[in-house]
Amino acid sequence: MADVLERAGRRSAPRSDARETLEPLLDELMRSLGFERAAVLLYDEDRAALAGSFGIGVPDAIARELVIPLALSDDPIVAVLRGGLAERIRDATTDERISPAIREILAKAKLGPIVAAPLRSTTERRTIGQDGKRSAAAGWEHRGEWAGVVLLSRMAGVTQDDVAALVPFARQAEEALSLQRNVDLLRETGEAHAIEKEWLWWMVNGVGDAVLVTDSNNDMVLQNRRAELLFRASDEDSAGKRRAVWMNNFLFTAALSTWNLERVGATTGREVTLVDPIEGDELIYEVITTPATNFRVGMRGTVSVLKNVTDIRHIGEELARGRQRLQSAEEEIRIERDRLDLVLRNVPNPIIVVDNDNHIMSMNPAAARLFNPASATSRAAHTALANDARFTSFLAGLRLDPAMSKRGEIGLTDPGTDDHLEMEVSATEIKDGRGAV
Repeated sequence: MADVLERAGRRSAPRSDARETLEPLLDELMRSLGFERAAVLLYDEDRAALAGSFGIGVPDAIARELVIPLALSDDPIVAVLRGGLAERIRDATTDERISPAIREILAKAKLGPIVAAPLRSTTERRTIGQDGKRSAAAGWEHRGEWAGVVLLSRMAGVTQDDVAALVPFARQAEEALSLQRNVDLLRETGEAHAIEKEWLWWMVNGVGDAVLVTDSNNDMVLQNRRAELLFRASDEDSAGKRRAVWMNNFLFTAALSTWNLERVGATTGREVTLVDPIEGDELIYEVITTPATNFRVGMRGTVSVLKNVTDIRHIGEELARGRQRLQSAEEEIRIERDRLDLVLRNVPNPIIVVDNDNHIMSMNPAAARLFNPASATSRAAHTALANDARFTSFLAGLRLDPAMSKRGEIGLTDPGTDDHLEMEVSATEIKDGRGAV
């Protein structure tokens, strides 16, 4: 993201016009030394060349035609830029070190005898080489630095004294360019910071959760729009809303003070109960806090993210109540079944419960002795199976009677003694609350 912001800063904050910075100095210099024409060439990073910017006594259109690539290392004007020292050129229109195309443009600009002086915002930067001597640094190639060459011409010719006279001008130009460079960098940095801040605010406000920053005293420093709905009220709001906002600030600050005293991890989730300033309902928020430090000013604070979990908590509570009701119903059913089993075990007559297909579902011990004897002999098992077949056939016939309660007689055999038993049967259909048999 930093690269994107840097590129945006380059596009949105162009460097100031060099004319505003250099023209007053050049006017004074030309009047004092008697120069008649001047052209300013600035280093163009994209083209890796010295490109004409403006002229004095030279039309700007012609000055902008001057483009000298830095690859032309033999060119004396390029040497001035690289070396940082002014140089006298007796006649730039005939000097063979300058390419023919550039000489032609110089002739059109009437820049014959010239003095080429360097323009740098880093002229005084020096580096110490292995031989212990100081040399000019190549800071002019760095982004944000001003660098270029000024060409000063006099038709009567230029001398070496003119070169020496340009030393004070070089210092003044350096100071002016350094000041302008700092102004440009400050503006670009400020605009880049503003762009970054704007994107950060869009990012924070795009989150559906409340986000806020508090200082070491738990005072709120920054908050996004979601947090403002909970913790900020204006004089135009109703008294009820202002009261709810005051309570939210009080409850959250108290909770945050308590959490700060606890020794927990750097990022911790907790819960706090707040009030809806609009509806007045109770809101439950999960709060994730993270310690933060502003290293620029050395302040410590806390970043808190509040996630509304009210609906989730209500659903959880409802599920817990439903689970409790289900457990209570299961307990009641178990108690009722135990009571019924106790009754069935103590009734001397056989009692049998069957389903709609006449399959035996439950029976008391007296009935189990006839249909499911405890003895494992084959004869007893065969007798019990015969009893089950006769009883099932008897029930099939008994069901043909439309009455709810039915009576009949059936003959069975005792599996233990082989005694014949004549038994009277009373059958009743049992239906649940929905009417199912």
